[in-house]
Amino acid sequence: MLGLALGLSACGGGGGGGSATATPSPASYDVASSSASMASALGATDIAVSAGDTAAVAGATSAMDMTADVGDTWRFVFNAFTSKFKLLPLQTAYGLTQTSDEGTFTKTTSGTIDTYSGNFGTPGQANGGSITIKYDTRTKSLIGSVSWHNGTTTLSSAVTGSKLAMGASITSLAGDYVFANQARNQSNGQSPSSTPGTLNIASNGLVKLCPGAKYNAASGNCLRLDGTTPNDGSQIPVTLQLAANAGGNLTLTPTGSNTLTLPNGVTHIKAHIQAGDLGPVLVIDQDWLNASNVRRTGVFVAARIQAIDSAKFSGNFYCPTIQVNGNTGGTIRVTPTSFNLVGGSQAAVIAINKVYDTGTSVERDLAGAFHMTGTDSNNQPLHQFGFQLSSSLFVFQNGGLDRLNFCQRT
Repeated sequence: MLGLALGLSACGGGGGGGSATATPSPASYDVASSSASMASALGATDIAVSAGDTAAVAGATSAMDMTADVGDTWRFVFNAFTSKFKLLPLQTAYGLTQTSDEGTFTKTTSGTIDTYSGNFGTPGQANGGSITIKYDTRTKSLIGSVSWHNGTTTLSSAVTGSKLAMGASITSLAGDYVFANQARNQSNGQSPSSTPGTLNIASNGLVKLCPGAKYNAASGNCLRLDGTTPNDGSQIPVTLQLAANAGGNLTLTPTGSNTLTLPNGVTHIKAHIQAGDLGPVLVIDQDWLNASNVRRTGVFVAARIQAIDSAKFSGNFYCPTIQVNGNTGGTIRVTPTSFNLVGGSQAAVIAINKVYDTGTSVERDLAGAFHMTGTDSNNQPLHQFGFQLSSSLFVFQNGGLDRLNFCQRT
């Protein structure tokens, strides 16, 4: 199979991997309005505060759903007037069977980013922990970090999510997507890995997944990046069925002969929607078995393919999981040709609408993706993969190629 990795070039790139359209010029572009239009087109609306939410937090005014990179889905429910909040487990692989203890948050605002931070219960004890959530009012998406003790251990996780629920129809999600995941062994957190690829969603919700490969609509197969077809079985897409329930929750169910195997007691895969200005994004709670029957949990994110506009990609982005001089969290300055770590020495060359083909050691076209070229700790060439989720959010593989970093425009 082929490996995808990122790369931005000064002249950019194009083509490949589905229909691609350039975004409007920055001078006339309004991210908030474009995101609202996308949400409307998808039939996505703010998550409705449920009776269960108000039972958890008196007078609850808002709810946001988020996928934790340990492989859980949690809801952040809060009262904007009292600053009280709780976390609710919507799906868990770690025994979080009840709501968290109540906490009090502090909210600060910088431009279009609202930051919620605070402790709930007693951190380090059952149902206690802490949150730092950065919510983008333009796209109604969020990133951040959460620590939550499940009674045995503290789950420390990066999170990404949204304030939006999908409409009843999934037809508007149809198209080609680029994706990447981050997974680990559920039992011990070991053997982290990250795999990029592409997928297709049909208008009836049938998903065809091509790990480390490019989906080809004409043949219905997964192709290598050079356009050739494997003959070892990897050309057959993994198939899943996507559906939305009345509450706007998205589910993926294994279907067909080449599909995923779920752990005992797990009936479906949970997902939620982001509706940024560039198109729909699916954030998926990974919880399935690998070929060796090992339970692998994590986060899986897919964005509908659209060519990156280098001018709209440039700027400063905060990444809560990167390391800067021994500290967690830092800012990356993105230009049309480079990534530079603010306050650090790390830098890399990037090429937009490109991926790195590990099979042939050359860059290939893939609209919406980017290839980042740098060096590792042993001064060896390093090729990383990433893609845009919106004009204000992107994701890329870390230097170890075993986890994802989500970065939000500041």
